[in-house]
Amino acid sequence: ARFKIDVFNSDAILFVFLNCHIVAYIQEGGEQFMLWKSNCQRSCWHSIVLRYVSIILCAQQAAAIYKIKLPGASGAGPYEVLKQWASSFEALYPEAEIAFNNVGSDEAQKALWGDIDCKNKPIGALCDDDQENKEQEEKRRTSTLWGFGDLAFAKNAYLDHSSLQLQQLPSAAGAVLPIMSSTISTNNITLTMDDIAGIFNASIIYWDDPSLRKLNPDVNLPHKKITVVVRKDSSGQTCTLTASLLRNVLNWPKDITGRLPDWNLHRLKNTNSSTESWESFTDGSNAISSSSQDCEAECKADGTNGVVSLILRNPWSIGYIEMGHYAKFDNYLSEVKVGNSSASVTASVNSIAKTMNNTSNSFDPVTLKMRISSNTPQEGYPIIGYSYWYLKMNASSTFQDCHQAWLIKKFIEWSYSDPHAAKIARDEGWIVLQTPSLLKIIRQKLSEVMMCIDNLNNTIPVGTFTPPNYQHNPNLIDQGFVVMGYVCFGIVS
Repeated sequence: ARFKIDVFNSDAILFVFLNCHIVAYIQEGGEQFMLWKSNCQRSCWHSIVLRYVSIILCAQQAAAIYKIKLPGASGAGPYEVLKQWASSFEALYPEAEIAFNNVGSDEAQKALWGDIDCKNKPIGALCDDDQENKEQEEKRRTSTLWGFGDLAFAKNAYLDHSSLQLQQLPSAAGAVLPIMSSTISTNNITLTMDDIAGIFNASIIYWDDPSLRKLNPDVNLPHKKITVVVRKDSSGQTCTLTASLLRNVLNWPKDITGRLPDWNLHRLKNTNSSTESWESFTDGSNAISSSSQDCEAECKADGTNGVVSLILRNPWSIGYIEMGHYAKFDNYLSEVKVGNSSASVTASVNSIAKTMNNTSNSFDPVTLKMRISSNTPQEGYPIIGYSYWYLKMNASSTFQDCHQAWLIKKFIEWSYSDPHAAKIARDEGWIVLQTPSLLKIIRQKLSEVMMCIDNLNNTIPVGTFTPPNYQHNPNLIDQGFVVMGYVCFGIVS
């Protein structure tokens, strides 16, 4: 007697031989994985019925064995959100194994076309564990299936990698806030966008500059040179800050805008402050106890960790990080409010929502890149940006099968529609997009434009595929009779 059920694209099969040997195994890709084997005496044929019941346990074991890997990469800004999203989604779809590393938004994009720096920014799902092998290539020619970050694709990416059919999907809005060393003031100070521009283009040099004292008359600002900390790597947070300055500050130069701007600063000093892991800075204590690093007047740091480390080590410094990361260090760093003489705005999910819901905001109909209006509402926070999903729509160079593509589609759709996903994002300082017209386009892209290759080697839209174990079968009664027939056949045999 042979009884077969589908378990996550593999087959759990129970064989009952006439000599009463019972073997259960799963078969995948031509290989067989034995789950158990049992013998019994001819006088105990009734045990066969019990063995049939154990097919349920066989299926559970098969589910535990068979995992569908979804390798990706993440930027630093929305990494904490993505990490919690992945855990929640895996609980709903246990066959999914979502593997990704925090490598920065620019590197997350490059990983889609195989430009992976395994030596400096390794992606665990793809890079060789043997990092000490000197003959190992620094850049591997494998690639991820998806990415997530707070940086939109550059225009040339679509042309340079046209065969991949790249697509970005806007996901959530978040804020980048200027932060400063708490030695300057234990209270948050207020700066206008012009003041922030003056500090980051070196036209404002001292903390007691008249324009800064005018907005903060109750704060004893010291006559100390401002140490400016910027990112030396290609960064979505840098892009968000400089794009906001371009929108809100008259004559802010375009060459100091983007993911890797040409900062108009002097005596910039490169550092290696990103070598410590994010976990070592969770409470700020390790960074504070570290030896001081003199940045002179300005410093370039690698990654969010590097920015935090340098600001903690230099008492008169200012830099910028994503809002969710700042919550981990608010006992050691001070936030800079943005405003004018009459009002100031603190970065929060409410002030982000005010700017995000501005009716002047729009998006590019082709690339889906979000366009943020320069007319920031009075209670809106001006320095905001969007996170994006990074995808390849070409089936032949992307997915191993349609089930893998279907899981990625479901993961992204879940991030927009599930209330728990929205709550995770808000708790980390991000607001998931809910614009109906945009969501309609996103669903259409995922269902009709993203392609996969089915078991018959046909290229089909992912939206037309559903794994067998997720298909609704209304004829459950007939199916039950079939199962009972197999059981009876085994007993009679």
